[in-house]
Amino acid sequence: MRQRFSLDLRLDGWSDDVLPSIWQPDELGWDTILARTYPEATLDLAVWLDQSLLCLALLRSHGIYLVLDKVEADPDPSAPLRGLRVPIVLDTAVQYAQMLGKQKILVHPKTAALVNYYVQVCGFKQEDDFGHLSLAVD
Repeated sequence: MRQRFSLDLRLDGWSDDVLPSIWQPDELGWDTILARTYPEATLDLAVWLDQSLLCLALLRSHGIYLVLDKVEADPDPSAPLRGLRVPIVLDTAVQYAQMLGKQKILVHPKTAALVNYYVQVCGFKQEDDFGHLSLAVD
């Protein structure tokens, strides 16, 4: 017999609920990021499970790319959906990139572990000699 699981998973834009829900320490300084104004072709994303903020992301349009500019997930080892939060963001990014007519998702990982994650787990490929990785959105 197959069990069904129900999750109250929500993907929202940033709202007033986000800032008080951010985990501490907040590595990227989301209070400053959230206070800025971004162009229309920018996607600000908050991933929630029930009332828990799981992940924040900022994606922006640039030429043929949708750039995953910032992404951070709750670092608590007991936080739900570990290992699935970035793939949720990437799936949303691919859908948004296709809607905008973009060809690739672009990331610039800051650590070797992140490079390995994006290449080995997410299927990104080296885009240039500056450390950028890309994923085709066809």
